Amino acid sequence: MDVGNRDSKDDFFFDPRFAFPIHILFWGNIMFPVLTLLWSFTWLYKKKVWTLQTLLIGLLVCTVPNTVFSALVPVFESKYYLTLGAGTINQYLMFVVADLLFLICGIIYLSSSAIVVWKSKSPAHRYQGNNLFFFGQIISKLTTTTKTMTLICITLTTAILMFIIAPILTEWSMGYLDSRSMYDVQINSRYNNVDEEADLPVGDYELVTEFLAEEGIATNADCTFSLYLPNREDFHSRVKHEFPVVAISLSDYNAIREMLGYKTVTLEENEFTTQWHMAVTTDEQEEFIRSHAIVDTDAGRLTLSEQASHQEAMGETLYNSYTQVVYVFPDNICQNLLSVNRNRYIQTSGEISYSDAAALENKFIKAYPELSEKGVGYDIRLSTLQINETKGMNFILKTAMIYGAVVLMVICLTILSLQQLLDAGQYRYRFGVLRKLGVEEQDIKSLVRKQLSVWFGLPVVVSVIVSAIVVEYFLQSVSVEISAYIGIETLITQVSITISILILLLLCYFLSTWILFRRSITE
Repeated sequence: MDVGNRDSKDDFFFDPRFAFPIHILFWGNIMFPVLTLLWSFTWLYKKKVWTLQTLLIGLLVCTVPNTVFSALVPVFESKYYLTLGAGTINQYLMFVVADLLFLICGIIYLSSSAIVVWKSKSPAHRYQGNNLFFFGQIISKLTTTTKTMTLICITLTTAILMFIIAPILTEWSMGYLDSRSMYDVQINSRYNNVDEEADLPVGDYELVTEFLAEEGIATNADCTFSLYLPNREDFHSRVKHEFPVVAISLSDYNAIREMLGYKTVTLEENEFTTQWHMAVTTDEQEEFIRSHAIVDTDAGRLTLSEQASHQEAMGETLYNSYTQVVYVFPDNICQNLLSVNRNRYIQTSGEISYSDAAALENKFIKAYPELSEKGVGYDIRLSTLQINETKGMNFILKTAMIYGAVVLMVICLTILSLQQLLDAGQYRYRFGVLRKLGVEEQDIKSLVRKQLSVWFGLPVVVSVIVSAIVVEYFLQSVSVEISAYIGIETLITQVSITISILILLLLCYFLSTWILFRRSITE
């Protein structure tokens, strides 16, 4: 469905061909910002009656749906293939970040007011034990340190996100590396910019064969194959996300499977099967298969085999642009189809050295540029180079993010601790008064524990909640990729280790502050 090239934006947003959830998304992103604006104007009109806290509560309530609908835009853009563009998606993600920052600021600002309301409306809690003293301590401190607590909360949120997302990104990258570097030498072409059929790629990339022979590099397996269009008329179909699915011959497909250690497949006469990318879900496969049980080609009609699909890892370059499936046709059918891409996969007997891999890449690029004069795009991937580059980048990324997260978290927890310890002289006098009034030492210890729990707990709890929402959104957005490249068990292990480290760090700071604080008010 191509609804991106409309003369009017109104026609785009209210196009009846969109699914019902998309209309809900559009209206939500229109109505809730309007309601937020109306609430602000209403507060200005009743400014003499309503307090600033009333305004903030209303804005916080409106911010929640605003955040949800803004966050759904990238998800729906991917699911329904909306043509919103990267700029629009980035704008909505910035709205999400701004909304989350406002939520943090609003919650911290209103926390002291919430405690005051609780204190005034709940006499039972107010006069229970030493709570009156406790409420006074917390309210006075929160009122004077709102900005500091807000900055600490935002910084803690950033640190927690960096802690959790860093190992996920690196594991994802390593899993994706396994899919990209399945072959020691991997060559592929693209016809995206080719205008004439006569300019389509041919040949077996003999340059690579000559280089391997010159360097004495033996091969265990070598497969040069073509990818075909089932229908020649689809050659000029170049709409993004609507590129035609290409086909590979059964003999070439089985040669690649044998190269990777998989069992070969068989087809009856006039049958075909499908090979799927690892990141495709079962539901997506079933939906495609239901609508493509029969394929009409330039060489005749084919019906789907009893074994309709295969999903072993076979690399990223086996598929056409913007597609994640390839047809497997009998050889006699492919002989009468238009070949559009020419690929070559090689497995060597030993590992190619880094210098040889770099030399081969440079030599190939000179002969087969990324975009040739005829419009054909060429690419070569060598596992040696990919593994070295990916591991190096992962080390830099993981080190920088985790080091940054540790520094930010230590700074935040240190500030929280020092703010209590530096005021210990003032607190020593207050707790001394309590002792003179007959308050037992055990009750004073309980007061200290509750005071520090609130002081550490408020920014930490808010940060954890916001971080959990962001991480859950991130994981749901890339759930298919996580399943394909990381695995749920690995993900759970990584996240559990990270959370354990964070809890241990927090406990160390809390316990050390508690011990030092007790000594300060006792001496």
